[in-house]
Formats: sequence, C-alpha cells, structure tokens
Amino acid sequence: MGIRKTGLDHALNEEPWLASDWYKKRLSEKKPTLEILRDAYDVENAVFETQDYPLSFDQKHRQFTLRRTMRRNISYYHTEHDPFVYI
Repeated sequence: MGIRKTGLDHALNEEPWLASDWYKKRLSEKKPTLEILRDAYDVENAVFETQDYPLSFDQKHRQFTLRRTMRRNISYYHTEHDPFVYI
C-alpha cells in the first residue's frame, strides 16, 4: 500500500493481493478473479448505476439517488510455491 504516481486502475492491477494465506489456500483455482467496484469517471462507457448516494438523512424518509459506478475484474496468480499443496 501507499501512494502511487499512476492511475487508479493501473495501481490496482499492480498491487499484490493482500488476502491472508489461509484464504488464498482455500481457493481451489490457480487464478482467482476479484471484482473491483469504484466510482465511474465522466468519460467512461459501460457504467452501472447504483442507488446508494444519499439525498436525505431523515430517519423516517431517507432518500437516495443514483451514483455511476464501474465494475471490472482483476485476475491474480498465486506466486507462492507450496510443495505440499497436492499432498
């Protein structure tokens, strides 16, 4: 983690997967796919609209409006070598 001098998408692609070892081992596939959900830039196509941006904080009648989001997947490779994984 830290500050990167690159775009958000590139930084997320380059960042190592920070899941715990037991969780990584729990996955049976060698190439897990992780979903990224983030706010969409104004110029992006293929965005989703999520109705979770609050307009009102009234406890009896809370109102929300749409927020443009972008969903995409990142594939991570297991780089640790575990000689006992198939035993």
